[in-house]
Amino acid sequence: MILNFFKVAFRNMRKYKGYTFINIVGLAVGLACVFLIYLFVQDELSYDKFYPKSKDIYRVATKVKMGERKMDGNTICAPFSPNAVADFPEVKYAVRINFWNNVLFKYEDKQFVEDKFLRTDSTFFEVFSRPFVFGDSRTALKEKNNIVLTQSTSQKYFGDANPVGKILKMSEDKLFTISGVVEDVPENSHFHYDLVGLLNLSAEEEDAWFSDYMQAYFLLQPGTNHKDLEAKFRDFTIRHMGPKLIEVLGIDIVAWEKNGNEFKYYLEPLESIYLKTTTEGQIEPVSDIKYIYIFSAIAFFILLLACVNFLNLTTARSYTRAREVGVRKVFGSNRNMLMIQFYAETFLMTLLATVISFFLVELTLPYFNEITRKNLMSPLLWQEEYLLFMGGVIAFVVLFAGSYTAISLSGFKVMSVLKGEVQKGRLGKRIRAGLVIFQFVVAIGILISAFIIKEQVNFMQEKSSDLIRNVYWWLIGQIH
Repeated sequence: MILNFFKVAFRNMRKYKGYTFINIVGLAVGLACVFLIYLFVQDELSYDKFYPKSKDIYRVATKVKMGERKMDGNTICAPFSPNAVADFPEVKYAVRINFWNNVLFKYEDKQFVEDKFLRTDSTFFEVFSRPFVFGDSRTALKEKNNIVLTQSTSQKYFGDANPVGKILKMSEDKLFTISGVVEDVPENSHFHYDLVGLLNLSAEEEDAWFSDYMQAYFLLQPGTNHKDLEAKFRDFTIRHMGPKLIEVLGIDIVAWEKNGNEFKYYLEPLESIYLKTTTEGQIEPVSDIKYIYIFSAIAFFILLLACVNFLNLTTARSYTRAREVGVRKVFGSNRNMLMIQFYAETFLMTLLATVISFFLVELTLPYFNEITRKNLMSPLLWQEEYLLFMGGVIAFVVLFAGSYTAISLSGFKVMSVLKGEVQKGRLGKRIRAGLVIFQFVVAIGILISAFIIKEQVNFMQEKSSDLIRNVYWWLIGQIH
């Protein structure tokens, strides 16, 4: 029985080739747009989630208010992290990171200027775990002159050979022993590095509570509520920074706060930094969660437009289908069978449109990547999440676009059809007019939204990524 429904549906599609072509191609274009936006949104939502311990990693941030001026920053002072590990049992590891740019590295006759030389603590790979191609993550940063290369950086200097134990020269006088090669950081990370070495801080720097120039990340013990840890930061600040503040300003923190000022530390979950951070001076450009909502809404409305286009063509053919329904009822078909028949036709056309949309996505993906400045790959189309999403979209289209045909046309009375009382053009005239207006309104809204988003994304991605806020030095500068 089910097979017969699809056979009849296929015959109808062959009979009305022009209608079928327009409907399938229009739907395929709409679905391709929806699937491309889905890939983009999924990539945006995936940032920093590839780290095995990502849910327990937090970045330390600061909130400062002085008079009318307010600032949120993500850079802190050097002594904060080691003291936090000592004071808070909730903090399993704390790592500081600081990038050096335009650094010349040499090996024999090869030399390159590196822009992503990351200086950090020895437990960096305990927090930001990555697979090692050569070497051991547990010992890679144990010695002060150790350096770890990413796989692509290692290939620049050494090809596919194992470089562990070889000497890499920085500038003219600094020598590093290569202790490991780690896989490249995926693109969906809020920071990237090419080389990793140890921080080499002086005793003065390790006690400089009023010089914030590096980021700090905590790996918390499993099950720790980061809000409970944040509540302890005030006492921590008073205990460690209070005496220093008195030395510099001659006033303690409590009295300083009574003058309307505010300073506090808080934690940002690693997985929310890229889309939800409110801090300034990001290591690399970030995005905004509101654009995810906007793009998702655009995808939904594009899908609606595709369904509306299907409905318009369906109502335009209502007179022809009315005669068909009348004949079928005369030969014994009931309403339920007719509804299943119309749903089968819609499903078959949607399925064909989906197949075509796969090819359209493949063809347009390079241009889409160029526009969005991403590197989305076609294998993503075969991931389980994508296939589930595709199945949901097909179900939505079949139910939404096929329901009018299935419910309305299957309800025609036999005698009304045979007597010619169903006049061509009268059925669905107002519906078609309303749907056309809806299409124009939605299309104009999408165009306006796309233009605004394009300008905003360009602004964010061209904004300088090396802006580092130095709250404490600014504070001292105001005093002097």
